[in-house]
Amino acid sequence: MKIWVRLSLGLAILGILFWKVGLGEMAEILKGTDVGIFLIALLIYLLFLFIKSITLFLFMEPAGDGLTYLSYLRYFIVSWVTTLFLPGRVGEFLVLSMLKKDGVTLGKGSAAVMTDKLITLGVSLSMACVGFAVFFSSDELILLLGVSVVGIVGLLFMISQKGRLLIRKYILRKYASRFKGFSKELFANFIDRKGTVLLNALLTFLGVIVLSISLWTLFISLDVSVPLIYVILIGSVQGIMMLVPFTVNGLGFAQGAGVYLFVKIGVPVGIAAAQQALGTVVPYLIGLVFLVFLGDRIRKRIS
Repeated sequence: MKIWVRLSLGLAILGILFWKVGLGEMAEILKGTDVGIFLIALLIYLLFLFIKSITLFLFMEPAGDGLTYLSYLRYFIVSWVTTLFLPGRVGEFLVLSMLKKDGVTLGKGSAAVMTDKLITLGVSLSMACVGFAVFFSSDELILLLGVSVVGIVGLLFMISQKGRLLIRKYILRKYASRFKGFSKELFANFIDRKGTVLLNALLTFLGVIVLSISLWTLFISLDVSVPLIYVILIGSVQGIMMLVPFTVNGLGFAQGAGVYLFVKIGVPVGIAAAQQALGTVVPYLIGLVFLVFLGDRIRKRIS
C-alpha cells in the first residue's frame, strides 16, 4: 500500500472518529484547556525524547569512530522531525546516512536501529499484555495472542539465516553489500552487550512512563482526573496499535483504541477524544519549534 494512501486512510479514520464524537463538543472542551499545564505536558514530552535519544545512542556509540552524544543528538533531532513531517520511517534511517562521517557504516548503524527497535517492541509488548488482560475479554485475548504469536514467528524468521538470505535476495538486492556486517553486529549487540541491552530496556521502560505522564498531564489540562496506571496501560496498548500497517504510524487506529479504552473506564467520550487530539498535536508542536530554530540545519542535512 502506497504511503500517501496509508496517510490519507489514517487521516480519514481520525476525522470520522472525531466527527462521531462531535466536533462541536470537542471544540468546547478544548477551549477550556489550561495552557500552562499543557506547556508542562510539552516539556515532559521533551524529556521522553531525550530518553529515547539515549537508548539508540547506547548502540550507535560502539558502531562509530569517536561518536559523541552531542553530535548524535543533532542527527537524532533531524531524523525525528523528518519522521514527523515525511510519511513512513524515512527519518529513522536518514540518521544512518548522516552518521557515515562518524564511521558508522550502514550495516552497523542499521543493526543499532534494529536492536533498539526490538528491545522497544519487547518492552511495549510486555506492558501491553497487562493492558490487554485488564481491558479485554478472554476471547479477545486469545485472538490477540494468536496475532502476537504470528508476529513473533515472522520476526524470528526474518532474523534467521534463511530469512536474511531472502531479504538480501528479494528486498535489498544490489544494495545488500552496503549493509555488510548487519547480522554480525545485530547478534553481537544481544550476545556480547547484555549489560547495554538491559540498560536500554530499563531506559525504554522509563521512557514509556514519562510519555504516559505527559499524556496524563493532558487530562489534567482538561480539568479531568484519570489514574496514572490506566494511562500507562492504555498508552501501552496504543503503542502496539501504532504498528498497524494500514496507516502511517497506526494513525486513527491508535487514537480510536485510546478513546474506546478511556470511555471503558468511565472517562466521558468528549474528554477522551479531546485528550487524544491534544496527544496527537504535542509532537507536531515540538517538531515545529525545532523547524523554526533548526530549519536551515535540518534542510541541509536532508539535502
